[in-house]
Amino acid sequence: QETVSSRLRLLERELLSTQITGNHYLGWLARAELDWMFQYATAGRNEPDNRETLLSGTSDEDLTIQQFRNQRFYANLFDRQFDGFFNLSIPFTQWADLKSKFKLGGLFLQKNRQFEARRFSYRPLNFAAVRGVRPDVLFTPERIERGDIEFIDDTFPSDAYTAVERTLAGYVMLELPLFTQFRFVGGVRVENNFLNADAFFGPPASPIPISGGFNQTNFLPSLNLIYSIGEEMNFRAGFSYTVAQPEMRELAPFRFDDYVSSTYGNPFLEQTRITNLDFRWEWFPRFGELIAVSVFYKELLKPLERIVLDEIGTVPIFSTINGKEARNFGAEFEIRKSLDFIAEPLRDFSINLNLTLVRSNIVPPDELVLYNETIGKQVTAAPPSLRFERPLQGQSDYVLNVALGYQNMENGISVLLLYNIVGRRIIQLSGSQFILDNFYEEPRNQVDLAISKSFGRNFLIKLTAKNLLDDRFLTTILGRTAERFNTGRVLGLSFTYNL
Repeated sequence: QETVSSRLRLLERELLSTQITGNHYLGWLARAELDWMFQYATAGRNEPDNRETLLSGTSDEDLTIQQFRNQRFYANLFDRQFDGFFNLSIPFTQWADLKSKFKLGGLFLQKNRQFEARRFSYRPLNFAAVRGVRPDVLFTPERIERGDIEFIDDTFPSDAYTAVERTLAGYVMLELPLFTQFRFVGGVRVENNFLNADAFFGPPASPIPISGGFNQTNFLPSLNLIYSIGEEMNFRAGFSYTVAQPEMRELAPFRFDDYVSSTYGNPFLEQTRITNLDFRWEWFPRFGELIAVSVFYKELLKPLERIVLDEIGTVPIFSTINGKEARNFGAEFEIRKSLDFIAEPLRDFSINLNLTLVRSNIVPPDELVLYNETIGKQVTAAPPSLRFERPLQGQSDYVLNVALGYQNMENGISVLLLYNIVGRRIIQLSGSQFILDNFYEEPRNQVDLAISKSFGRNFLIKLTAKNLLDDRFLTTILGRTAERFNTGRVLGLSFTYNL
């Protein structure tokens, strides 16, 4: 069976950003420093006519229009954002006459979104008459008048929504040396997060309003203890609470279609609360060099995860859910070192290495809370594929980054060779009652190269090569290939002249 999917689309994007900042020295206030920023920004995205076709058959001459994914789609999105912050830092000396600092500050952010879309579909009425007909000849007014295909307005009430995101936050922090080698850095941040999306669902003739989001106030303490041995070595211990929240597009009850799938927002998502613990040893052999080892632990309450549901026709449906509880613990190794310790001629070469090892597990959820464009809130029992402990979706057991650099200041030459590999990870959970395992993304090798040469102080030429190995992206389920593709190599050449 041969399937041919094509899409013709035009995207128009616009971005406006204006910012004003200030930095002030307040000699009258114990030599305090004040910095602040205010920003106004807008972003627009217009998709005036996205045309998609899906044909299948046993040969090119036998391709037939399918019931789904033959459509024209129109969408317009506009965001408006105001945000700003201030930080006040007041220095003082503590009881042992050591330099200390008290800081306080605040932040405000408000983002408003308006989104609307229309969708129309072509559906076959006379399969014999449309078999083997090319799309540019098939989707015409004459075919519609003749009754070979029909043209239907498939716009749903949820294809338009408004959303608001608002954050109000304030913090106090203290940097206090308890004695010469031991420092305390801690404070608390109080943050109110408001996120709301309003839309409609149900039949177009009688839409029902639906609203999703949350209004949550969090107290987020942070504590760091640093013990220094001279200027070359530190021991750090840290504890903090943080939060993560869904994006507007994940929350809004809107269906987005790409080449092979459809994704629904979920207005019933909740905020994720994260507890962080870490310990780090770091050594600075020379200026610009670092050798460090860290161990860490994270506990996530209601983590956000991507899930694939049962198909509509031949199209898989994706959404986002809150898990129950997850824990990550692991270690990180970092080296940033010049290679002249091997031989003096290698003084212009350096190596950066970062290796993270993670053990992750999540408590299985008892039920799934999802959005259904017909009934709204849909609560179902967790499918068999989720009824066991597993790693957090998207979390690999290892991540390795290696960078080999060459920097010759006299000749103005810079070369950077990058290598990255990410361990096997769950790319999407199976929320289907019929698919008994999750989908995994297998490791792939990524190599990038950047070379630049400066000429004097004003002119720079830069060559970049991304994905040199063109290793495949591979998704598997139960050890069998679910999806495999290559993206190709990307070469870039840029010229920069500074006035």
